[in-house]
Amino acid sequence: MVTMGSTRRISARRAQSASGTKSRIIESARKKLDKQRGHGRRHAGFNDRWDAMSRSEQQMLGSNKRSVWNVSPKPFKGAHFATFPVDLIEPCILAGSRVGDVVLDPFMGAGTTACAAVKNLRRWIGCELNPDYAQIATERINAFPFPGALSHPLAWDAVA
Repeated sequence: MVTMGSTRRISARRAQSASGTKSRIIESARKKLDKQRGHGRRHAGFNDRWDAMSRSEQQMLGSNKRSVWNVSPKPFKGAHFATFPVDLIEPCILAGSRVGDVVLDPFMGAGTTACAAVKNLRRWIGCELNPDYAQIATERINAFPFPGALSHPLAWDAVA
């Protein structure tokens, strides 16, 4: 996925902390008081703000998503061999683009990236060499429920 003026959205890369996280953090803080605290000029001004925050405020944003994501498979009747659920692509779209940005998918396949982009109010450009897969993507995108801002199924850029 490539976006012009690419940005990284922290909230899209966050996951809710596991139930034992809070107790591990508290225990770790007791053992290693200076672990979170910065050392040297690089962290100047950060320690006071961190110390003033309650534990719940420190954990409010959650933790970074892990390397392995659990995403439930979704049925797809098309003939494409590697169709992924929109839920798998959505965090990448949210982390790498803003509303109204253009998302590029150079290997369109079944159009999952385009569906995730449209669902999150992004425009998209897709490329697919195989005409059969381009037809599958076109049908899938036309059948996808579009949000109000992009209500017409032809509000997409290209599959060719």
